[in-house]
Amino acid sequence: LRSRGLGDVYKRQCMKRNKRRRKCPFSPLTLLAALLLIGGMLAIILPVLQWDAEVSAEAGEYEQLREQNRQAEARETVEEETLNQHIVPPISLAEEGLPVQQSESAVGEQAMVDLSAYLAQNPDFVAWLRIPGTNVDYPVVQTDDPDYYLNHTFSGKSSVVGTLFSLADADYAAPGRNIAIYGHHLRSSGEKMFTSLMRYKNPDFYEDNQTIVLDSLYRHSEYTIFAVVN
Repeated sequence: LRSRGLGDVYKRQCMKRNKRRRKCPFSPLTLLAALLLIGGMLAIILPVLQWDAEVSAEAGEYEQLREQNRQAEARETVEEETLNQHIVPPISLAEEGLPVQQSESAVGEQAMVDLSAYLAQNPDFVAWLRIPGTNVDYPVVQTDDPDYYLNHTFSGKSSVVGTLFSLADADYAAPGRNIAIYGHHLRSSGEKMFTSLMRYKNPDFYEDNQTIVLDSLYRHSEYTIFAVVN
C-alpha cells in the first residue's frame, strides 16, 4: 500500500475548492453589478412605456371623433347620391331633346360634411384637417389661448396630446395665402397628432401624398403641398 503524501492531500483540497467555486460561478460583485444594470434599464424603460400608454389612451378620444366624422361623411354621400337620383330635367326640354344642365348644388361641387356636431361639442371648433396617407385626421380649433390647447384635448381633458389649433387672427371665412395650424410632434407609437408629418422628409413619400383636405365651417378646400421645411 502506498501512503498518502502531502501532494495527494493538496489535490483533494484543490478539488473541493473547485467544486465550491463551480456551485456559484458569479462573485457577489458581479451579481450586484447585474442587478444594478437591470434596475437602471427598468428605470429608463418603464417611464417610456407608461408615457406611451398614457398618450395612446388620451388619443383614443380622437379616434372616437374620427369615427364620428367618417359616419357623417357616409351620410352626406348617401344623401347626395339620393338627391342626384331624384333630379329630373324639365319635361318640356327633355321631350325636345335639348341639352339640360343640372343645378350647381347637385353636381360639380363636393358636398361639405356637416360639422355642426363638433361645434356643439366645442365652440372653438373651426375645421377638420385630414392628410391622406398620414395619421393626420383631427379637428382644429381657433383660439386666443393657445397655451390651453397645448395640454388639453378637444373635449377639454388635461392631456399631453393637446389639440390642433389656429390662432385667433387666422381668417377661415376669407382665407389668404396662409392658414397656420399648430400641433404636437409626440415621440410615441402610432404617430399621434403631427408626428407622421416627419414622413415628408422622404421624397418618395412626398410624391405619393401631396394633398391636404380641410373642411372648415365655411368651405371644403383641398391644398397641394409644394414645400416641406424641417
